[in-house]
Amino acid sequence: MSASCEQAIVLAGDLHARPAGALAVAAGRFASAVSVTAGGHTADAKSVLGVMGLGATSGQHITVAAAGPDAREAVAALIAILSEATVVGGLTDAVWVYGCRLVGRWVAC
Repeated sequence: MSASCEQAIVLAGDLHARPAGALAVAAGRFASAVSVTAGGHTADAKSVLGVMGLGATSGQHITVAAAGPDAREAVAALIAILSEATVVGGLTDAVWVYGCRLVGRWVAC
């Protein structure tokens, strides 16, 4: 059964390479099509360059949307990464997403 889900967040810091990479790795784990929208521009969340190309900065509203069999889980995972990864000071040591630890751009399950 296909479903869709959407949720917004306000960034606490800039969406630079490290959080964009963590976001793309996490998005790639889901079957659903996942997108990120900032400032009227939308990118495929599975593309690091696409996410970085949004140029999202601190205080900006970001919307994560997904459509597919695991849409709700995909949106929840990406919102969790965005809320952690953009805190001032950069990505925390590790972000846990559905039992897998994201460290930098590596996934350890």
